[in-house]
Amino acid sequence: MRKALLLVALFFTPLSVLGQDQCSKTCVIDSECGVGGVCTQGSCQLQKNFCFNERWSANERGEGSNCDAYRCLPETGLCLRQAQSSMDCLTGYVFDGSSTCLPSVQCNSSEVHCQQILERWKKAREDYELTTPAPQLPVFSCLPCETSEVCGSSQMCWNKRCVPQSPFCQETAEGQHQQVDSGLPKDCGFFACEKSQGLCFRSCLKDSDCRSGRKCMASQCL
Repeated sequence: MRKALLLVALFFTPLSVLGQDQCSKTCVIDSECGVGGVCTQGSCQLQKNFCFNERWSANERGEGSNCDAYRCLPETGLCLRQAQSSMDCLTGYVFDGSSTCLPSVQCNSSEVHCQQILERWKKAREDYELTTPAPQLPVFSCLPCETSEVCGSSQMCWNKRCVPQSPFCQETAEGQHQQVDSGLPKDCGFFACEKSQGLCFRSCLKDSDCRSGRKCMASQCL
């Protein structure tokens, strides 16, 4: 009886309350562990990658990548890079029947009437994006740190918290995106670095997949 009452209480407890203590040692359901958290064998753990919402991929450090035209795939927690149906395209985009999500407005941009439509489309997209903001997630850890020495061999000190050691993105003073793995930098070249994975893009879909000042043309940053 007591166990049944506990489960009922958990079911009706607001998610905001359940997600307050992400360092909880014990849990019954995933919602106790906060956004991106899962209850595994009675303890809270964060998924390496998860969908914060339909257009943002996030990771265990709370860093996120904007999926733009494509949806975030819940099974992997990563942004889709190509579409197989209209369901893979976000609001404001349509499936081209091949593998690409295109803006739902297609017209000759040199025409005045088209310019007005494109401006309305852009405003509608911006309004939609306000409903799915970038993730602002706390680092999941119970162990504070100043240096990585106090963290385990498979962890590193990040924002004064011990987190799993995995690749992450770093932007230099020159505006150059880099992949950093175990403290060793790797230049992404003309490509940008995807924050939710900490890896350099190898091909591009849009200009933001490229290093600042470069354009995406035929899947390459030029």
